[in-house]
Amino acid sequence: MGVAALVLAIIALVFAVAPPLIPYQIFQNFGQIIGTTLGLIALVIGVLGRKQAAANDQPRRAATAGIALGGVSAILGLVVFFSCLYCWQLVGQEMERGGGRFKNKFRQAFFKEFGREMNSEGKPEFRKALERAVKHGTKARLKPPAPKKPAPNKPAKKK
Repeated sequence: MGVAALVLAIIALVFAVAPPLIPYQIFQNFGQIIGTTLGLIALVIGVLGRKQAAANDQPRRAATAGIALGGVSAILGLVVFFSCLYCWQLVGQEMERGGGRFKNKFRQAFFKEFGREMNSEGKPEFRKALERAVKHGTKARLKPPAPKKPAPNKPAKKK
């Protein structure tokens, strides 16, 4: 049971820490929840495995490592989850503080360019559009204006 606790704790740590690094939003929210849950399960299995190993005079190192890593995974998963929630709240407040102008302009530009396709965070066009929107603030445009070409010089007419 100690080895099972250790393996679960390692998997929990990966789920608790890695999701913010993954660009797809669906994994970000569920990753910390999965990591925290697996960490708590590893903690319980580690405690049970340690008791069982003590009763049978077997080594308890794997169970102890599972307990420690499971606890760290559970705590880290909760910290990352609530940090992400707090950041989303701050972003929402900043968008609303501007009267919602940036939010509306960005939404209009996004739907004009991509239609209703919402899972395009990974597309390079979306990233470029987002960078331009952030760079230009509320006057965001998805496509920069084309440079004006100077009028060709016409030779003077002879009389």
